[in-house]
Amino acid sequence: MCMACGGVRALVPFFNISTRGGSATWWIATILRQHPDIVCLHGREGPFAKGEPEPAAVLQVLEAERTRTGGKTVGAVHLFYGTEPCKAFVAAGGTFTCVLRNPLTRIHSLFTHHCRLDLRHSAPEGAPIYQSLIDAGLATGAPVSTIPFVTVEATRPADVLFRLICDSVLAFDRDILTNAPDGIALFERLTEDRGYLFDWLGRLLGGADDLLSRAVDAGFDNRVNSHVGDARLTPEEVFEVWPDAFRKAFLRSMLLQDWNPLLTAYASVGYAFPQLNVDLLQRHV
Repeated sequence: MCMACGGVRALVPFFNISTRGGSATWWIATILRQHPDIVCLHGREGPFAKGEPEPAAVLQVLEAERTRTGGKTVGAVHLFYGTEPCKAFVAAGGTFTCVLRNPLTRIHSLFTHHCRLDLRHSAPEGAPIYQSLIDAGLATGAPVSTIPFVTVEATRPADVLFRLICDSVLAFDRDILTNAPDGIALFERLTEDRGYLFDWLGRLLGGADDLLSRAVDAGFDNRVNSHVGDARLTPEEVFEVWPDAFRKAFLRSMLLQDWNPLLTAYASVGYAFPQLNVDLLQRHV
């Protein structure tokens, strides 16, 4: 590492930031890529385009990239969805951390992102996606391909897509709240507090410098949100805007992940859900 060039005092050769998506991963990768001594891959790109790879295969690729770049710190963001690869990264001398986001706003972000991109929802930005879906037959489980504003073929009903996202997000959250190492970062603080983001990245990399500080500042000054349909709603607003079928799907997913322990785990990091209670559960499920 070239200290004369002001490089990060990186004590780690590799790093990984695990997340289920909808949590500023592209923005974080963009910030890290601004540093000349860091190589950061994002998601399923390059050598990882074909599904989730084995940790050992990832470390081989990262080691090759580290050798090719003369010893730079090499890592990935949003490549793995859970904590299973953590031991392999730590054993190789690297670091492994996770990003958590309030599940209501994360599910909202992921679903609207898929509707506007994968399903080619043609409504303008900010349009009421949920109501337009319900009006088009969501409650009856109409296949997405039969909904007028969808322009590509799709076999899943929109409510099934929503349920799959709920199941995936809540399973990820339970995994990292139970098994993740120290250093879980909260999306809400990462995107609002420059000092919090800088300190977290410094711990991840094993050190920090002025170049990283400038990259963080530039990230806040030039925000990038790859989820174009991610309206800025509070968790309470998200739950209110969901159709009844979606609330029911979310509550069922909570049941699958063991309702009370999961709520307790969320509370331990500051996420509270006053709108969720036993009476609501019994009414919707």
